[in-house]
Amino acid sequence: GGITWTDHAIGYNNLSRQFEGNYDGGGYEVNGLNIDFTGSASSSFDNGSYAGFFGDLEGNVSNLGFTGSVSGKFAVGGLVGYLGNSKQVSNSYATGTVTASSNTVGGLVGWLFAGSVVDSYATGSVNGKGTVGGLIGYSNVAGNLVSKSFATGAVTSTDDYAGGLIGEIDNGVDVRDSYASGAVNSTQDSVGGLIGRSEEGEVSNSYATGAVDGAFSVGGLIGRTQDGSVSTSYATGAVTASGNAVGGLIGGTRRDTVVSSFATGAVTANGNAVGGLIGTSSDGAVRDSYAVGAVSGSDDVGGLLGQVSETTVQTSYSIGAVSGVATVG
Repeated sequence: GGITWTDHAIGYNNLSRQFEGNYDGGGYEVNGLNIDFTGSASSSFDNGSYAGFFGDLEGNVSNLGFTGSVSGKFAVGGLVGYLGNSKQVSNSYATGTVTASSNTVGGLVGWLFAGSVVDSYATGSVNGKGTVGGLIGYSNVAGNLVSKSFATGAVTSTDDYAGGLIGEIDNGVDVRDSYASGAVNSTQDSVGGLIGRSEEGEVSNSYATGAVDGAFSVGGLIGRTQDGSVSTSYATGAVTASGNAVGGLIGGTRRDTVVSSFATGAVTANGNAVGGLIGTSSDGAVRDSYAVGAVSGSDDVGGLLGQVSETTVQTSYSIGAVSGVATVG
């Protein structure tokens, strides 16, 4: 019920009509309003994209809740479609279902281009065609920050990059003191309980508890990561996959450091490179970390790491049962 906006939002991307002010919600909640940019009415401004209570936000939003559902095409968020200009969403939340017919969709922010999300959360389910996150769909500018924030909704994707908190990270983002608890399901690759794919990301003091299911590069915390680090973080959800590079914490890593982290969920895959902590690791380091879940796969299956190349492992261990066809340890 309520009112549905089909032809406008607060701030458009088209014609540079972004919202550039400071919006303090004063602790209030917006109820009875839904956003639906799937029809022809939206063609006159952003053509189904940049869907949210705030469409294109180039300012700050704080102390605001939004409970309505949001649907659109691209850059779709439960509160903000697109956040740029190094601005911030703080102490705010969204609880409605968020759906995109294309990619880049998040429970709170669809596209975090440049800025930060702090002390905020999303609880609605999120659905899209790739780059889908329970809190944020996509982040792609170095220096972005996600801190003390969480997502609890289920995440479903029909293409690559799905995460319980963030779908995809490019060029680095600092994720700290945050978590995701929703189940994550994708028919494709780079699927994680917290982050689907991370490049140059720094993850610390964060965790994921939801079950994770995907094809290739599937992990309880992160599906695929490179040139970054994970510290003091963990995953407890069961991980299942139809393909290769599957781990209780991380599916695949390259040039990453994993320190003081662990995974407890069972890991089950039909493919190769399957590990209780990490499925496949190259040119990396693992220290003071462990895995306790049972691990099952085909070839290159390990209680801690499945497939390893030029990776150092120190003071780390596994205790779960391990089964496979060949090269099992």
